[in-house]
Amino acid sequence: PVGAGSIWNLFRDTNLGAVGQRWDVAFVAVAALAANIWLATRSGGFNEERQVAGLALTSAAFILFAKAVWPYYFMEAYVFAVVWAVGRWREPMRLVEVWLPPAFICALGLLAEVGATRDEPARIVTLESAAMFILLASWTLWLARTSANSPHVPGVRLKDA
Repeated sequence: PVGAGSIWNLFRDTNLGAVGQRWDVAFVAVAALAANIWLATRSGGFNEERQVAGLALTSAAFILFAKAVWPYYFMEAYVFAVVWAVGRWREPMRLVEVWLPPAFICALGLLAEVGATRDEPARIVTLESAAMFILLASWTLWLARTSANSPHVPGVRLKDA
């Protein structure tokens, strides 16, 4: 069933709700493929930074379109966001630019707890689901754009950074 944190809560009693109930995985697959194809077609190719960003975006796609969102779903997105952030850290970057993406994912994991409580009013669950989707979608778009626009530094790999 559709549960807390899911965008499908907004469409629960509509025809689109039935689509989400049975085809949520198709939405996940399309979003993950679109994000990775888009990153791969940017100038500089699918370098190591974009590969890790692609992993973070793929795990975020699952969270965006899953029928229910539980806090532990954010673990993979958090790990890949940390690897991505640390891997792109260069000397002129500020520390906040490195740790903001993982910290934001942690905050979303805490937000996922709000609607996970039993007997929560439907209005609160709907509000939490919409907020979760908007915030995670914003983070996903920011990560994709930042990764696509980052210059590829020849000879520098994530494991060397």
